[in-house]
Amino acid sequence: MSLGGALSVPKQSFLEILQTDLLEHPAVRAWSRLQPERVEPKEIVLLERNNKSKIYQLVSVGPGGSAVVAKYCKRSIALLERTTYQEILPRLPVKSLHFYGFVEGDADFDWLFLEYVDGERYSNDVREHRELGARWLSRLHSSAAGLNLAGRLPDLGPSHHLGILRLTRRRLLPVLSDPALKSEDAAVLNSIVRQCDLLESRWDHVEKWCAGVPETLLHGDFKPDNLRIRTGPAGAALVPFDWEMVGWGVPARDLFHVDLGLYHSLVRNSWPGLDIAAVKKLGIVGTLFRRLTAIGWTIERLVPRPFEFEMSCLRSYQADIAEAIRIAGWG
Repeated sequence: MSLGGALSVPKQSFLEILQTDLLEHPAVRAWSRLQPERVEPKEIVLLERNNKSKIYQLVSVGPGGSAVVAKYCKRSIALLERTTYQEILPRLPVKSLHFYGFVEGDADFDWLFLEYVDGERYSNDVREHRELGARWLSRLHSSAAGLNLAGRLPDLGPSHHLGILRLTRRRLLPVLSDPALKSEDAAVLNSIVRQCDLLESRWDHVEKWCAGVPETLLHGDFKPDNLRIRTGPAGAALVPFDWEMVGWGVPARDLFHVDLGLYHSLVRNSWPGLDIAAVKKLGIVGTLFRRLTAIGWTIERLVPRPFEFEMSCLRSYQADIAEAIRIAGWG
């Protein structure tokens, strides 16, 4: 899932390049309503397209000839990210992206225009990247905890994810009744159903591990696809984008791809009651939250029946949940 934010993609990771009739393109017409210095791009790159959004790169229309991301997305999502960029992130001591503006679109969709960021893709296998992630998240979480945004942002706490677990299980049962389902695929899906049953029976442990932990602003989808490393005169800096899953809750969901020891060492001055054992438990809970959410997204694509790509994703998610259950001692 994607939403606004600066978007960076590997070279040749695009769907289409447009080089003619650019001034008539809907993204350029919307961009012109912001009255920028330059309206016509050198070219338009279609980066992503799905039933929820279209994302374009407008080449050379930004300051100094930089590129701009034009995101056409559902109005509710556009409002959420617009609020994040305009009202929340400027109040925090974290690196964020320039938000050029918002333009009302047609029907239930609107345009967002944001800085395009290039750089090295974040990797869980690179220690320096995990450290940058821990430092950025520690600043975000500790500084935002006092903003009290619970009523303005989606809840990303235990009750929200318990709802995802239950919905996921309900959606899986009809898929399992498909007579054309391969036996090996059925085994994976049945395993996920059993994991949902086990996790629901242990959900009081999840709630206990989250109890007393400060609630704060969450990126919500803090993963390599949404993170770039930008190198400049001051050194390397982490640049997150795609704030579609922004929310409020304990920081578990964001702690899936970072150095937990370093994260703890950086937040303990702000949160002295949070020890390293509690942070490690939040890491386990974060794995469960993220993987249950990912399974829910993937199951939406299983109708009319699973495809190999979706099943390969589900096998990976099932294995991650199994490992989290093992570490938690719930197996």
